[in-house]
Amino acid sequence: MTAERHADLTSSSLPFYRKLSVQAGALFLIGTFVLFYNLAGYRTFSSHEGFAVVPAQEMLESGNYVVPYYAGVPRLKKPPLVYWVLSASATIFGDLNEWTARFPQAIATLLLAGLMFHWGSQWYGRKVGIAAAFIQLTAIYVLDFGRKAEIDMTLCLLTTSAMYLIATSKPHATYRDSFLRITAIYALLSISWLGKFHYGPVMVIAPTVLFFLVQKRYRDFLKILNPVGILIAAAAICLWPYLVLQQYPEAWDVWMSETAGRAVGELGREPIWYYVPHILTSMLPWSLFVIAALVPSWKKAWMEKNANERFLWIWFIVQVVIMSSQANKHKHYLMSLLPLLSLMAGTQLVRMESYLPPVGRFFTRWRAAAFAVVVATGTYYMIDHKWPWMRTSAALLGFTLASGFLISRWLTNRGKIQASVTAIVLMGLAAYLIANSQIIPGRDHRASAARFANEMRRELGPQPEITTYNMNEWHSFMFYLGNQVQRLESPDSVNQYIRNHGSADMLAFETDLEELTQVAQYDEIREMTWFAEEPAPRHPRLVWIRLTSPADTTNQVAQLVDH
Repeated sequence: MTAERHADLTSSSLPFYRKLSVQAGALFLIGTFVLFYNLAGYRTFSSHEGFAVVPAQEMLESGNYVVPYYAGVPRLKKPPLVYWVLSASATIFGDLNEWTARFPQAIATLLLAGLMFHWGSQWYGRKVGIAAAFIQLTAIYVLDFGRKAEIDMTLCLLTTSAMYLIATSKPHATYRDSFLRITAIYALLSISWLGKFHYGPVMVIAPTVLFFLVQKRYRDFLKILNPVGILIAAAAICLWPYLVLQQYPEAWDVWMSETAGRAVGELGREPIWYYVPHILTSMLPWSLFVIAALVPSWKKAWMEKNANERFLWIWFIVQVVIMSSQANKHKHYLMSLLPLLSLMAGTQLVRMESYLPPVGRFFTRWRAAAFAVVVATGTYYMIDHKWPWMRTSAALLGFTLASGFLISRWLTNRGKIQASVTAIVLMGLAAYLIANSQIIPGRDHRASAARFANEMRRELGPQPEITTYNMNEWHSFMFYLGNQVQRLESPDSVNQYIRNHGSADMLAFETDLEELTQVAQYDEIREMTWFAEEPAPRHPRLVWIRLTSPADTTNQVAQLVDH
């Protein structure tokens, strides 16, 4: 091809690429908006967020970054990556709060969407890349976990990045050419080990091994013998556990329970089909596009022997089999395979302009009006039935969804397809804004407990130690008590604490007060209250008490301990 001909083609294609660049920029802005809008204020920390933020808070206070503690009690169930990430964020921004704790996961979500944009563009073209990234940013599981102070979205980024490096590796690349790529894969899996032990490595290695066998890429197994990568993995797997075991030998039993014990059902059991509905609900509102993509992708993978599609299917099937075979199941375990569904669904979303005309023809004027009424009234009823104090927000959300649908239908029937798509996007953003500014905060049943704990710490000041009684790690409001917190979990420990310290300010459940009277005297300072416009807490009422002198009841303490 002559230089002049190449210049002509490049010049003629500039408007197309400029348009896609604008779309990619708009997508980044949308992603930033949905992830960071009201990030700190949409609700207080959830119970699982509490598992992360309280140990991170104590790491920052104590300077001990090896053994995590939860209110003075070692928390050895999980490896330390999430605590390190939160501690780093708090150090950078100067404080650990809802925003700084959730910020790393929001960034991980943006990076994951960027990866899906690049991956989709590389395999299917730039338009599919944009569609895949848009789905990755707006699927319901992403809007949930991408705004939580948990490690799951970072793990998803790590495992998906490793899968990308494997999927795009050249079958006939030499050992030398593959060295850096394999080293990077080892590094990603090593970091994921520090996030959730074997979960990340297994979810990557198992489908990769099967894919190489199916594709007869036997020589690729030799590339795994990467000394730098093996050294990185050995350090990640061995160093932190070794340091912890030096202080707490019992940690080994905890880790075995969390790994092998979880797999065989010691921590709960769910049916084998548990993940089937969760796969589709996690991908809402794009589930129909996922379903539409399955058949053409399957045909390309196994009839046309397309290696790319085959990789996606092996990834999907192997991970589903592994997760379904485990006795203990949770829906967030699915996150390692959901990005591949964004790729598949992206191939169908680019055809949305062809889907809209038949949809518009189906919804005649009266059908569209009836559907809009059903959407509006159904939304209002579901919210009003459970949270009646949010009737105004429910009506506004229902009206937004119904009007967005009617405007999109009206534009479609007039042949303005791109304007119709824009109307749908704007409707979704408006509904998202309402949900995150009004609906989700209005159903936060932890808000009153967090507020009460904050008030207690504010009045006592930052230095005095606060004790808690009979409170486990599920109560995330303990974060709001601040750094100086000590959990007491038995009558004997309360008695001993008072004898050593003379007095204590304690946060306890109202239902435990009778038991506490057997081992100590106390004065009630205040009890928790909540507003009529917020849900009641799902635990007994909290009470702030001041323990003074221990009751002279040694026999009673012994009886309570025996009991």
